[in-house]
Amino acid sequence: MRYLVTFVQFLIRALIGHKRDGGFAALTACSLGPLPLVSSLFHHAHIKYKDLTLSQCRSPRRAIQTTLIATTILFCLWGNAGAAIVLDSTTNANGSTALLTWSHTVGMGNNRILIVGTAHRDGNRSVASVTYGGTALTSIGAQNGAGNQNQATLWYLINPPTGTANISVSLSGSSDVTAGAASFTGVNQTTPLGTLNSLSGTSTTASVVVSSAAGEVVIDAVAANGDAVSLTAAGGQSVLWNTGTGTAGGNVLGGSSNRPGASSVTMSWTLAASKAWGILAVPIKPTTGLAIVKQTWNLNGSAPLGTSVTAPTGATLLFLIYVKNTTAGQVTDVRIIDLLDQAGFDYVSGSLVRTLAASPPADTATDKQIFDATAPGTGTPLSDVVDGDEGSAQDTGPPVGVNTITIGSVSGQANAVLNIDAHTTFAFRFQVKVK
Repeated sequence: MRYLVTFVQFLIRALIGHKRDGGFAALTACSLGPLPLVSSLFHHAHIKYKDLTLSQCRSPRRAIQTTLIATTILFCLWGNAGAAIVLDSTTNANGSTALLTWSHTVGMGNNRILIVGTAHRDGNRSVASVTYGGTALTSIGAQNGAGNQNQATLWYLINPPTGTANISVSLSGSSDVTAGAASFTGVNQTTPLGTLNSLSGTSTTASVVVSSAAGEVVIDAVAANGDAVSLTAAGGQSVLWNTGTGTAGGNVLGGSSNRPGASSVTMSWTLAASKAWGILAVPIKPTTGLAIVKQTWNLNGSAPLGTSVTAPTGATLLFLIYVKNTTAGQVTDVRIIDLLDQAGFDYVSGSLVRTLAASPPADTATDKQIFDATAPGTGTPLSDVVDGDEGSAQDTGPPVGVNTITIGSVSGQANAVLNIDAHTTFAFRFQVKVK
């Protein structure tokens, strides 16, 4: 998926989704071409901003009071930047055994999670372990049905390897068991899950309520005796798997479904006959958006300039823009467009410099560390022309002079594709002269 985010460019700082002192600016998300619009992924930014003003100083100097800016910046982020949770693939199996094994394929998306749900007859037995390709999954929780007649469990693995491997569910003893797997992308790799809730009972409705939030996805697992005959997920739930070993009393039925998160989410299944059941559900949390910052620096580079700066006509300033990937997965095909305000500034030819691709700063780097990593002689120079590196500075319309700076494969001024590795910072700088 790809999304275009537009907002006001501030001379001092622009930071997506974070509060700044006073003011208000709106972020919007819009689709490019036939691609889907996902406006819920973006929210408002509260940032101090004003317009560009000129004040006459002592002759022959003029000065710009940089409390005011009227430029626009576009940050175009593709890949997993603030992406929604997306279902990758599902599989399931069942049998009467102490070790149930089947094959599952995890796709190539970013910020992956693998969720395995199980349902087995006889809650006096337990699921001892679940593995994917030999790697152990972590238990989310288990819920016995009424009278310990059955049991449902959920397990997860963060960042499972892509490709096809076997899932193995090991029980403490042979039992009728059914299980399924669902892999997702766009999941928070640090705090992937919310708070689990579970219930049991004997009736024709198995139901549980969980606390969640918009942007999350709630997933459940349910177990019932086989003579419940069938399980039917409630409206609004997308069934991931629903199977069983038969419809006799000694068999088991099991299923899993998901639905979009909200402040309170009910996960419910209907049994064709009133029998013992157990159900549990948990929210899956999405990745957070990339942190994007723009700052103004003096040439001495001691610290970012404050929120009100007087710069004389002809003075040279540095703009520093950086993107922190705080996730555990690589963000691919990141694109940045900076439209320079030519009423206030002239671009200094040949001043584009980026961080080294082989040794970028960590996502915990300070502003000063990021600034120093883009210094000439430390960072990698980028030419102004579109010639195969990751950046360019071009004149795309009147008045005469550079007005469009792009990073990555931006349509119309496409450079080399920019990818940002997990837990690293990409940054670039360029110079402007105050008019």
